[in-house]
Amino acid sequence: MSPDRANPDAQATDPAADVGYDGLKRLLDIVATLFFLVLLGPLMAGLALLVAVTSKGPVFYRQKRVGRGGEEFTVLKFRSMRVDAESASGPVWAKSDDPRSTPVGLVMRRTFLDELPQLFNVLAGQMSIVGPRPERQFFVLQFRETLPGYDRRHFVRPGLTGWAQAYGWRGDEGDIAGRTRHDLWYVDHRSFAVDAHIVWRTLLVMFRLIDGAPMEVIPPEPAEVAGARSAEPQPEP
Repeated sequence: MSPDRANPDAQATDPAADVGYDGLKRLLDIVATLFFLVLLGPLMAGLALLVAVTSKGPVFYRQKRVGRGGEEFTVLKFRSMRVDAESASGPVWAKSDDPRSTPVGLVMRRTFLDELPQLFNVLAGQMSIVGPRPERQFFVLQFRETLPGYDRRHFVRPGLTGWAQAYGWRGDEGDIAGRTRHDLWYVDHRSFAVDAHIVWRTLLVMFRLIDGAPMEVIPPEPAEVAGARSAEPQPEP
């Protein structure tokens, strides 16, 4: 095993693992993804055409991200930035109004439409509708050194949206520690009720029906539960 990857057997050490929940969630992911691909197919085709005719470069942006068990996969997005966006800076987090964005890309990023091709990642089993957002290996290696338990995010499939994103902890908005706290809370408390709440709140944020600013919304745990959780085995780097 490469030393710079998360433990590929991380799921086996997940104390919150539920085979029934995981299996049914995967089935629901497939059904929901097929439904959305049919429903949103014309919109996705239109966005692909806009990207192609308004800026030079490929329609899709492909990037390696770290998924379940520390396995890398190629995430798909509509290209929203110039093709040379990171040629000078190297890997950096994108911002809400990133100056490297194309005009069409800026609108897609604000409305999350650039993420729609990740439905194909969900269909392939690399992602889920709901889960922690996948990160690049470059940043995973940094965060696991400074954020205790960070690799527990890899117990589950990454998602199109998650508990952190539903409460405003997206990209550069809010600090990575706050985003990670919310991701880990989801990993430890995931359920269909929590998943449904995340999807509903994400839709409200997308349509600007509620404020999307970062909010700290992790319910406190009894001290004995928190202490037991901190003693659980962690995935080895």
